[in-house]
Order: sequence, then structure tokens, then C-alpha cells
Amino acid sequence: MYTALPSAGATVGMPIPTTGVSTTPSPATIPVALTPQVTEDSTNPGRASITVTPTAPNTEYALVDDNGNEVYPFTTPTNDSHGIGTVTFGNLNPGTTYHVVPRQVGSSDTPAQRQV
Repeated sequence: MYTALPSAGATVGMPIPTTGVSTTPSPATIPVALTPQVTEDSTNPGRASITVTPTAPNTEYALVDDNGNEVYPFTTPTNDSHGIGTVTFGNLNPGTTYHVVPRQVGSSDTPAQRQV
């Protein structure tokens, strides 16, 4: 992530300005949807599903249990006709606590490395 002065003229979707910004980028944490939706899994009665929507651009998501065990590997969201990304993890035990773990597309971080 770069830090820009208010005078830098940064514009979403445009290249980073060459003046008025830090020269060395800093690491940034990618946020996940505020509250993933938890519902009954319609294809697996008695099981749960977790849906994350909208998703962040250039982000993929994994699902781990409370012990950090990978339940689903990193998955790229599916975009609808309006470009809204969604990722759904299904066939889950409704009595288990799960954590959605995001990472940037192209990263080789494991879910364990992404958890803080």
C-alpha cells in the first residue's frame, strides 16, 4: 500500500501518481465481508453453508476450522452479471466454528500464514 498526500491526485482505477506518494509500499491487510451469510445448505439437508458477498477485487478465500485446519482451499469468487463477487462454502457442520481467510490473487500464502 502506498501513502499519498491529499495533493497527489490519486484516482481509483488509474496508475499510482509519480509525485506526492511514498516510494516504498507497505503491507496491507485485505478485509473480508463484514458478516458472511450462514444458512442451511440447500443441497445437503442438515448441513450449513457460508456465503461471502460482495467479495474484494483480486481476492480469493479459504475456509478453516477453529483449529486452523483447512476445510476449503483458496477459492476464486464467481462474479455475477454486475461484477459482484460471491464465494460459497457448503456441506459444513452447523456446530463448528469456521473462519474465512482472504488473500490476494497470485499470493502463495497458506491459510495458516494469512491468519494473524
